[in-house]
Amino acid sequence: MLFICLPSTIDVFKESKISVAIPLIPLISLAQLSAVAREEGYTPYVLDLSVKKEKSVEERISVAIKELAPEYCGITFTTPLSKEADSVAGFVRKLNLSIKIIAGGPHATIMPRETLESGNFDLAAIGEGEITLKEILEGKDLKKIKGVAFKKKGELFFTPPRGLIENLDDLPLP
Repeated sequence: MLFICLPSTIDVFKESKISVAIPLIPLISLAQLSAVAREEGYTPYVLDLSVKKEKSVEERISVAIKELAPEYCGITFTTPLSKEADSVAGFVRKLNLSIKIIAGGPHATIMPRETLESGNFDLAAIGEGEITLKEILEGKDLKKIKGVAFKKKGELFFTPPRGLIENLDDLPLP
């Protein structure tokens, strides 16, 4: 299971007044989702593209896809990063057509239809993604998983919303 932190995750807010509220640390959400994947028997990897490296973003993604051969790829993003997320998902799709690409985060939650329009994402996790990801990785029928939107044969499906996680202590530790 590969999770991708987008290149502009931090930089997109650099010139805005909100920048004081954006921590310069890895996303805890990806660590939490990695713990869920690990609990389900997957080896999670986080590719943090916001960390500047000598290799290009495309090279780093290509190496990760080739070396890890993940079955799933999760990308979390906010609305200002939606075009970048779609572009990264499209690049992943070109590298390996069989990878199931999951969109998550605020944008996928608020705008799941728009998130899935391009066809680069296979499904959007709506709301808190920990239990949703667990059920996806267990192979549960998507129509029976609460809090997802997905396309099947060109038709868009939305499942009923998932409630909030009542006891966060039930989640695996990152």
